[in-house]
Amino acid sequence: MSKSKRLREGMAERGLVHIMATHSPLSAVLAEEAGFDGLWASGFELSALYGVPDMSLISMTQHLDMLRAT
Repeated sequence: MSKSKRLREGMAERGLVHIMATHSPLSAVLAEEAGFDGLWASGFELSALYGVPDMSLISMTQHLDMLRAT
């Protein structure tokens, strides 16, 4: 069963799921090992990782590259 399907089924059964914000491949691995139901990546986390203000300075390419690496 795919991870997305497991997430949808968990939401249907329990109503709430535990999602962890991740900003790098390492944080994604740690969240998965800790048992979170899903991962969340946003511009805020990536801005913090790169040490820049959260003002859309991270390009979509950088965002997608980081997501692909997780």
